Amino acid sequence: MTMAITKDQAPRLPGSARPGVHPTGAGLAPRDLVRIVRKRIWLILLTFLSTCALVGVGTALWQVYAPQYRAEAYLAVSPPQNNFFSADMSTMISKEVIERYKRSQAQLVKHEEVLREAANDKRVQDKVWYRTHRDRVIETFISDLDVAALPETSFIKLSMKGSDKKELPDIVNAVADAFVTFAAKPTRRDREDAVAKLTAEKDRLTKMLTAIREDMRGLRVGGDNEGMRSQQAVVVSKLQEINRDLSKAVSDQAMAEMSAKQFQEQLQNGEQEKNPRVIEAIDLDQTYRQLIFQKGQYETQLDTMKRRYGDRHKTVTHLQTLIDSTEGQIKDRRKEIVQTQVQKESEIRQSQLSMLTKQCQDLTDQLKKTNDESHDLENQIAKYTTKSTEATDIERQISMLDEKLMDRKLVLNRPRPGEDPSVGPVSIGAYATEPRERSQPQWKIMAPVGIVLGLVFGFGLAFLVELTDSSVKNPSDITRKLDMPLLGMVPHIDDLDEELKDIYRAVLEAPLSPAAEAFRHIRTNLFFSGPVQSRRSLLVTSPSAEDGRTTVVTNLGACIAQAGKKVLIVDANFRQAAIAKVFPQAIESQGFSSALIGAVGWRDAVVATEIPNLSVMPAGPMPPNPAELLGSEFARHMVQEMMAEYDQVIFDGSPVMVVTDARVLSAQVDGVIFVIRAGVSNIGEVRRSVDQLARAGTHVVGGVLQGVRVMAGGYLKKNYAAFYEYHQKSLV
Repeated sequence: MTMAITKDQAPRLPGSARPGVHPTGAGLAPRDLVRIVRKRIWLILLTFLSTCALVGVGTALWQVYAPQYRAEAYLAVSPPQNNFFSADMSTMISKEVIERYKRSQAQLVKHEEVLREAANDKRVQDKVWYRTHRDRVIETFISDLDVAALPETSFIKLSMKGSDKKELPDIVNAVADAFVTFAAKPTRRDREDAVAKLTAEKDRLTKMLTAIREDMRGLRVGGDNEGMRSQQAVVVSKLQEINRDLSKAVSDQAMAEMSAKQFQEQLQNGEQEKNPRVIEAIDLDQTYRQLIFQKGQYETQLDTMKRRYGDRHKTVTHLQTLIDSTEGQIKDRRKEIVQTQVQKESEIRQSQLSMLTKQCQDLTDQLKKTNDESHDLENQIAKYTTKSTEATDIERQISMLDEKLMDRKLVLNRPRPGEDPSVGPVSIGAYATEPRERSQPQWKIMAPVGIVLGLVFGFGLAFLVELTDSSVKNPSDITRKLDMPLLGMVPHIDDLDEELKDIYRAVLEAPLSPAAEAFRHIRTNLFFSGPVQSRRSLLVTSPSAEDGRTTVVTNLGACIAQAGKKVLIVDANFRQAAIAKVFPQAIESQGFSSALIGAVGWRDAVVATEIPNLSVMPAGPMPPNPAELLGSEFARHMVQEMMAEYDQVIFDGSPVMVVTDARVLSAQVDGVIFVIRAGVSNIGEVRRSVDQLARAGTHVVGGVLQGVRVMAGGYLKKNYAAFYEYHQKSLV
């Protein structure tokens, strides 16, 4: 059985970093919400009951001293008549128009003239309500009087709330009578003026609409807007075709220019005879071919005559002369053919280039003209679209004016022939009577309101108290908010069934208590926190004083010694030494401080205790410079020697936030155990302490939650019951 793990907690061993957890993470998991509710259940219940009681008492007092009543009267609205039109017309008025007319009448009930007429009524002036609100009767009418047009009926409901149920009916009836009189008054002139203004506005808009439509007819080319769109499509297609022709002509022109350039380069280089067309012209020339043939005959005859008569014969000489003359003719003819063909080729190329240049210019001009035509058409379509939008907007305005004119003309409607002209469109449907029941307060409404408010205030106050409490309260605060491994937690001494005279010796005095089991759990977690070499020397410290460091040191040392390890406890808290008080056999006159200044050897300051394998070294006299002594090289060598002779060396350090001794000593040991007192140590204070140790390069092995209380929604409660039940069964 261990006292540090509950179903509400998932502690992790030292060194087992939990991914994704940041030291500042303070989110609430569902189990945290349940824990807060269980922990603050009495606060929630007290707040809930108090709120319900306050709502109940307030409702009762409201019911007794200031109840509210509501009186209601109904006005019947006659639908507007059709005799505004010709006498033979029997057009039916739509339901929508009737409803709008009824709502219009309802809006007039709170007209200042109506309310002033009601305030002058003798029935109202005799009432206490009038004397109370004499200076602001109209404003009170406006705020307290409710007017609603009842849908699907011809009635308007007038209602008013107040504390005197006998006065309310007369006040409401006075308003109803005043409005009936107001509605019957002739207001034709004002309404006719409104109709005239609306008609004039309609005429102005109609003229504007006519002018816009004339402009639209002038903009249409070849048809309506759709026709212009079709024409635009034709122009766009034509533009695309011209662009294609122009691209081809430009390409042909470029090729012609390149060919002419190459031909000129051949002429400049004397390579005109290499031109394919020149070669073809030479090959096709009959005279040139005849001369070549004749030269061949002469050469054949020359060879025959040389063999027959020799080289000096006159016939041979004559034939040689003919051959030379023919060769000259061949050269002259070839030159003539080349010149003629070069001239002809130049003329052809120049003509072709001129033709292509003119074609490109014509296509460019045609493209510009078509582009201008396209732009003009686009502008024309845009103007047409703008005019069309304006026309549509004006038509909508005219339609709205027609609707308003219809409403105004319906209001102008006179009574039917034979009816009393003094009778208006509104009459009394039902006068208000004295209300039988109060309208406010109603228990069926206030009771749920009280319950809801009680729950909201109860849970809200509980979560507010919990979230504003920045102290470390449970193991999840250490692992989630501080991102520190949890070695274990120690129960509060007041929650134990055993009577412990000295909590420092809980492992010795009550080895079967939950407290002793908690320290053994810490020892087990410490053993599994890493290799033995990485925790041979440990410093036990805390953020502030009286956090329970010495309790953890003595009991943890005893547990490790009982496990067969050789343990040395060193009191490094020179300002408030406590080890000598726990172990009386220790001599306070010499100790750790004496060994640090070299007054005695450290082994001489070690005292054996009654616990096998456990030795202690008291703090000794208070040195003038404890931080300098603890940070010296001599102290480092001393710690190394202690580790060489003992399996475990535990230093009882001073609080980190009070003095710098613990911070200096933490650099000399393998690791630090951080003691945090539940409900006392502040999260920010613990973080600052850990940050200070981290700057010194300290390895925090883990934290110990000290003084955890048993409470609703807290920890250990079920563990205690299971622990004692388990031991009782083992004794049986």
